[in-house]
Formats: sequence, C-alpha cells, structure tokens
Amino acid sequence: MIVNFLPKPLQKKEKYVIALLLLLILMVSTQFDSIVQSDMPLQATNRQAENPNNVLYGHIHIARTGGTSLNRQIATNYERVCGNKGFTNHLRFKYIKNNNLMESTNFDECDFISTEKDYTFWDQFEHQGRPVELHVPCKNPVSHLMSMVNYDGK
Repeated sequence: MIVNFLPKPLQKKEKYVIALLLLLILMVSTQFDSIVQSDMPLQATNRQAENPNNVLYGHIHIARTGGTSLNRQIATNYERVCGNKGFTNHLRFKYIKNNNLMESTNFDECDFISTEKDYTFWDQFEHQGRPVELHVPCKNPVSHLMSMVNYDGK
C-alpha cells in the first residue's frame, strides 16, 4: 500500500481565502509603516517637543473616506486634538455636539483640527503666524461612489 504524504491541491475557495489573508497582512504592514514614519506630534508634556515647527495640522473631513475613524484614533493617541468627531479626552460625538465644543474652542490650543465645515473655516488661521498643513483623505473614486450609495441605502 502506498501512502501519499503530499497535501491535496487547494480548492478555488481556499485560494481566495489565502489571497485575501495575504492582502490583509500587506495592507496592515503598510499602514503600520506609515504610522511609524509619520511626522505627527507624539504625546509629550513639552509642547515644543510635541510639535517643534508649531504646525497646525488640518484634516478636511470628506464623507465616506474614514475621517471619523481617523479623528477618533488621533484624539485617542495624541494631545491637543480638536475635531467634530473626537477631541482629546472627549470621544463621544453626542458630548462634543451637546456641549458645542467645536464652536466654543480656542483653536490656539490645538495642534490637529478635524472638521466637516467648508473651506472658509480655514480662513481664520491665515493671519495667526502659524503654518497650516491641510490633509485631504483620498479614496478610489469608484469605491468612494459605491460607499456613498450604500450609505444612503439606494
């Protein structure tokens, strides 16, 4: 009797699962590398050590691009974050909205601002003598369209 010790060939479904797992591993490792190499200020007690160039980082929150998650993650991990979906030490959206945090905030105390307001919101920082660096999230246009359609339920 001959015993075959070779593994059986993979089925089509198994190949897809393996391919998806490899893709997920690649995506996570790429995201981790970009976070580690980021120049965003880290938590520290000395403000100059946190943000030596005194840059105001702005996140222009475009619907269905992951901005809420980004705002919450940054507010969780960094100091001096002001956003309509997450402040440092305040991550509950209802608390931020009910207490009008975005309207009553002195943005001089913020190093990162995330907002869904239109472009005129950023005009107030023009004469502050502080460089402003705006970040706009990008997403594949077709994926973005499909995400918006699925969100609206149409």
